[in-house]
Amino acid sequence: LESVLLDVQPSSLGEGRLSAEKDVPAGDVTAEPKFSPIPGVFHGDTEVTLRSATPDAQIYYTVDGSQPLDGAAVYHAPIIVKGTALTIKAFASAKGKKDSPVVTGIFRIGD
Repeated sequence: LESVLLDVQPSSLGEGRLSAEKDVPAGDVTAEPKFSPIPGVFHGDTEVTLRSATPDAQIYYTVDGSQPLDGAAVYHAPIIVKGTALTIKAFASAKGKKDSPVVTGIFRIGD
């Protein structure tokens, strides 16, 4: 999948892969958003932050299960997960680059 999305040729030595230091894809694709903390089950209300390793990238997201589009909310502050569960879908966009793939994070509040 990496070779298709990023137009990278597979290598047994790991060449042409994502940079381990910054998770910045090669070429002209914006780095996909990363969730912090990683999605999972939590014991109480949880604050989720999003970031893209691409400088000046704008992150668009939804919390209603729909696909984020250019008109989706723009990420500016942590998203609070309250209640039982929240699904966050997001992508990153940067001038002069292709939009990142959409990523999905499912956050659940459990006992």
